[in-house]
Amino acid sequence: MKPTSGDNKIIRVIRSFFRSLKHAFNGLFYVIKTERNMRFHILLGIIVFAFGIKFDISYFEWTTILIFFGFTVVFEIFNTTIENIVDLLISEYNMNAKRAKDTSAACVLVFAILYAVALCMIFIDDFLELFKIIVNL
Repeated sequence: MKPTSGDNKIIRVIRSFFRSLKHAFNGLFYVIKTERNMRFHILLGIIVFAFGIKFDISYFEWTTILIFFGFTVVFEIFNTTIENIVDLLISEYNMNAKRAKDTSAACVLVFAILYAVALCMIFIDDFLELFKIIVNL
């Protein structure tokens, strides 16, 4: 059976989708490879995931952690994007370029602090109980 023009359009759309997906993963791997803070966030995410399993947290707590972790990663990607754009546009030292980079980093910092507070609220009882067990050994 000979492919119709409609079939070709579907194939082009599918190829375009996978090409876009490849570019998105290239960007993600670039940030993971080049940004120490991103690797730190991912490592902490793995540790938090292990704590969540160990302490059998609720569905709501899992959802909260997932949202906070996801936004922290997204903000780190935005921060890297802004830094790269500034570096591309400004080759010499510029106070406005510095401010753009600093405020972009501040966005990640503020959200990471909120994430840490949420984690403390989720795990405080479990950690206190664990501390009591350790002290009574």
